[in-house]
Amino acid sequence: MKLEEKIITGALKRFSEYTNLNCRLVEETGDQRVEILQGTTNVNSKSIILDTVVVPHITSQNIEWALAKVRNTNSEVILFTRYLTISLSELLHRQKIQFMDIAGNCYINTAGILIYISGKKLAAQDDYREKTNLAFNAAGAAVLFLYLSNSRFASLPVRRVAKIANVSKATVSLVNRGLLRSEFITEEKTIIKRQQLFERWLIAFNEQLKSKLFLGKYSSDNENFWRDIRAENEIISGEAGAVNYINGHKSYLGIIYTNNSDALIKSHKLFPDENGVIEIRRKFWNDSEQENLAVDIRLLVYADIMTTRNNLSREQKMNLRNLVFCDGKISDTVNEFFSSM
Repeated sequence: MKLEEKIITGALKRFSEYTNLNCRLVEETGDQRVEILQGTTNVNSKSIILDTVVVPHITSQNIEWALAKVRNTNSEVILFTRYLTISLSELLHRQKIQFMDIAGNCYINTAGILIYISGKKLAAQDDYREKTNLAFNAAGAAVLFLYLSNSRFASLPVRRVAKIANVSKATVSLVNRGLLRSEFITEEKTIIKRQQLFERWLIAFNEQLKSKLFLGKYSSDNENFWRDIRAENEIISGEAGAVNYINGHKSYLGIIYTNNSDALIKSHKLFPDENGVIEIRRKFWNDSEQENLAVDIRLLVYADIMTTRNNLSREQKMNLRNLVFCDGKISDTVNEFFSSM
């Protein structure tokens, strides 16, 4: 049984125990839906069907992304996850997002049913965790960034991938093995289930890699700082990076990925500020020597927007998402992506 299915069935079991309502997982044409029955007998019972969205691990860092997944659906859904803290439960409740977790925390408000349970703790026997997969640790996230930018990276020799991703050859081999085991890649190094892989990478990037890249927050007295930085072709992410792809927004917060932070700070006279709007991170990849094989910075911009607090509206975030996804799939190459816009 896959982790997602374990989470749904575990949450439904606990929900039934706490509410005395019957519910079950329904498989329909590959989609997973939840059926909740009102009433105590088949005669007077009323069925409620909800689509499912599963985010195995929700934290304060990726909650915005989880909310985006729910809001991007066209039907009434319920969000399933392993465990929600009281603060996260309250946040979802305020946002009117229906949810269940394995501990029994839940919020249902549909078709005459109103249930809100918060503060339940996760029992040790219910703590479903996936076996360690090195494709989704910090180094693995760096490799996956290449593979998701352009699937041809996956077919390169291991030593070349290792050089571009700034990891060891052994790491690349372990990542490929983990992807094969999880059925995200074929023996021929073809990437499959790209959208699901992107979602897994987003979590790994946020929880494993991002903190290792942080070099500090800064401020500048130059009102035209972001304009000047763009002119220098620095790699910009966050809100300041998003303005390159969406309209109607003046950048407030931004992230710069660089290999020469000292020179950047000195040349622009930046000063440390824990509340600053300029965040500097270490660039974690090397540019490919092949002109037609490059990383897609939009993946990084989207990841940073969806996993950090920012001032973008929901519509602007969805516009950015639509640039990253094409017909529900991540663009296979940068060139194909541009031609599909």
